[in-house]
Parts: sequence; C-alpha cells; structure tokens
Amino acid sequence: MMRHRLLFSVLSLAVLGLAALPAGGPAQAVSQKPPEETGPPAHMQTGSAIYMEKAFKAFDAHLAACSASSGYDPDKAADLGTYEIASGEAAWATCAYEGVDKILVPESRTPELYRDLVARHKDLTAQLRDQKVTRAERRALMETMVLKIQFLEARVLSDAELEALRESATEDDDWVRRQVDSLRGFK
Repeated sequence: MMRHRLLFSVLSLAVLGLAALPAGGPAQAVSQKPPEETGPPAHMQTGSAIYMEKAFKAFDAHLAACSASSGYDPDKAADLGTYEIASGEAAWATCAYEGVDKILVPESRTPELYRDLVARHKDLTAQLRDQKVTRAERRALMETMVLKIQFLEARVLSDAELEALRESATEDDDWVRRQVDSLRGFK
C-alpha cells in the first residue's frame, strides 16, 4: 500500500513522456555504419533506466528486510489503536530511515525532500506517542508530503531532462546526419 512505491516514489521519465528512443534511433535500418560510428548517443539507447528505478528496487528489498528483522509490517498494521505504537515499529522505522539515507538520498536530484520526509515522520511519531496526533492523521500527513515530493521531483526532473535534451540535440542531429549520409553513399 503506502509503504513501497507510494511512500517514497517519484514520477518516472515514462510518465513525463521522456522515455528513450529505440536502439539505432531513426536510422535503425542502416546495415553498415561508418568505421568511426559507435552507435547512437547514450540517451537514445534502449535499456536506459527510469529515474531512480534501481534505487527503488533496492529500497523495496531493504524495507522487506526491515520487516523481517523487526517483525513489523506497516501494510499489516491496520488493527492498531488510535495512538498505539506497534511492537517492532520503532526498529522498522529506524531501518527504513537508514534505507532512505543510504539508498534514495544519493540517487535523488532533490535529496533534501527525503531528509525532510524522514524528519517529519520522526516528529509525527513523537506526537503520536504523546497522543497529539493519531495514526490516521500521521498517515494522511505523510501521504500528503509524499505527493508533494512526487510533484517537486517530477518538476526538477523534467526541467533537468528537458535542458539535457536541448543540449544534446546537436549531438543527435550529427548522429542522424551521419546515418543518412551513409545511406546516401550506400548502393
């Protein structure tokens, strides 16, 4: 539910319409390449990872290990009382925080968003212990913060990716031009 992709996910390049072009680019039918040609520019090759895809897979595995070692699974914690902290929940949260810091933060273009998320979760958990915030309120506040992170990450990503695409347009044009020139000479 909220734990994996919803809790710490961001929008992918595919959602933003910035998915990679097929290998070989527009000149895929070319059977001979000039000797100096090494293939299309890197961002035009297939197999390019979606933004932070490997990090999210590693983080999902990390959270599963946190659940196994702590005995707490947030997806199965629906039976808790309004202000109740589950057995193993604190250990799970500490483990999850470490995963955010070691796995997601280094891969993000906006790591402060994840650090703020962890700090806010810690603060809300303290308020939960003091019965100032309910479990449902904490969850709703965290989900709102995650949506904000998704929006801000997507905005930063799209701005950065669009700028990178603009800068690489000349390289792409040169590559396509070389492919077309090789076709013109091919008889």
